[in-house]
Amino acid sequence: MKFGILGFLLFSSYFCFAQSEKLPATKESLITVSDDSINANSAELEGLAIINDPAGYVSIYKGDTTSKIITRLFNDEVFMFLYAPSTSDWAEVGFEPELNSLDSIEKKYYSKFIRRGECIVNGDICLDKFIALSALPHINNISITDTMPEREILIQNDTVKLFAKEAPFDIKKHKINLGKDSMQKIDDKKPWGSFDIPNRQLASIKLEIKGKQIEIPDSSYNDLYEPNMETFKVCFDKKGNIYLYMDGSDACCSYYIAWIIKKGKYLKRYVEMSGYN
Repeated sequence: MKFGILGFLLFSSYFCFAQSEKLPATKESLITVSDDSINANSAELEGLAIINDPAGYVSIYKGDTTSKIITRLFNDEVFMFLYAPSTSDWAEVGFEPELNSLDSIEKKYYSKFIRRGECIVNGDICLDKFIALSALPHINNISITDTMPEREILIQNDTVKLFAKEAPFDIKKHKINLGKDSMQKIDDKKPWGSFDIPNRQLASIKLEIKGKQIEIPDSSYNDLYEPNMETFKVCFDKKGNIYLYMDGSDACCSYYIAWIIKKGKYLKRYVEMSGYN
């Protein structure tokens, strides 16, 4: 029942959003919206999302609207949501601000959390104020090729092409720092997707828009392990922003990752552990 209610609310909010804010049918549009490009399975209990509000921001509360406002989340910012089972129209939200990528107004709202040493802003958000990335329009033309021991995925339409590859993890090519109970760092970075020596790693991402190569830096994926290649999606919002979306690993190591492409350029990534860990 909880799953069904959430699905209905998310789909309803997206349907209203899509009807009132359709992508302009111009030559500049990166992707043409069609009925079958909308993810019908929008019933997500957790995942990454973006704000859906004409004001350009949404207030984050410590509870419901009768509670204290903690901060704001702004349009185009990706964040983690977790459906709150105790209510039908609210979800928990987690957000880790990256101050270097924010403008002066946004920094005003997020800097206080950094000064207090808090890594993540936690609060509550109304379900009709956001859209899960998995519920955004996405490209359906997907092919996965197993060329053992590697695995490749190709997602494309007439204007956008994404190629990604996973490969076996070669311990001889990496610097490993082990802790008492689990992995500390690989190549001086926190590893996503494994608490032990990983088996697989995301080895390559290549993106083209209208035949132009978009640079995706190695640093945005060379710490991602046990990728679930079949979950890759190329999604887009009403502004033409593109989100490369994937979830990785499973159980206590599972995570979500989104690479954000804005105005034809790589902006940043957002990665978060599963909220049920």
